[in-house]
Amino acid sequence: MSFGNILAWFYAAPPIKLSYRGLGEFRNTAIALLFPGMGYFALMGTLDLPFFVFVISMLFLQMLFTGSVEIPDMEGDRLGGKMAWIASKGREFGFKMIAISGFLATISFFIIPFTNLFSQNIDFRILALISLISLSLGIIGLIKKPVDRESATKLTCINVIAFFLMSILINAYFTYLVNEILI
Repeated sequence: MSFGNILAWFYAAPPIKLSYRGLGEFRNTAIALLFPGMGYFALMGTLDLPFFVFVISMLFLQMLFTGSVEIPDMEGDRLGGKMAWIASKGREFGFKMIAISGFLATISFFIIPFTNLFSQNIDFRILALISLISLSLGIIGLIKKPVDRESATKLTCINVIAFFLMSILINAYFTYLVNEILI
């Protein structure tokens, strides 16, 4: 927990200032591993292969989220000297990253059952279906290519809302599974 707090604090705070050193996205990835990892460890008492296989999908969704929150801030990040990927490579790169991340998250949910690491009670097709929400928005971003701040911000706001909706739906699905197993 302390490591997560340190990562959160030093994203922009001196003396480390990860986001000003081109390490902000790596910090975001670490957070995407850390918080689910803490919950999984609390429940299972270990971090095992199923956790690391499942979290791959979460990493792709985290990259989608990261791109969505960086796109509106591109000009400010550049003026402030942040070395975020979007500030360095532009909004078009950001929308490509969002689409690719959405695609990889969806594909990974389809592939996970072939690992035979998870209970047959978990239908990963449902998670893949949920992830289609962000994939479809990623495709819209690729088609529209909104590079001006106003239209890019509108689409990324929808992406962030979709990300939280997906998170709620994924959590609801796992809550449903836990209740089914306990009954």
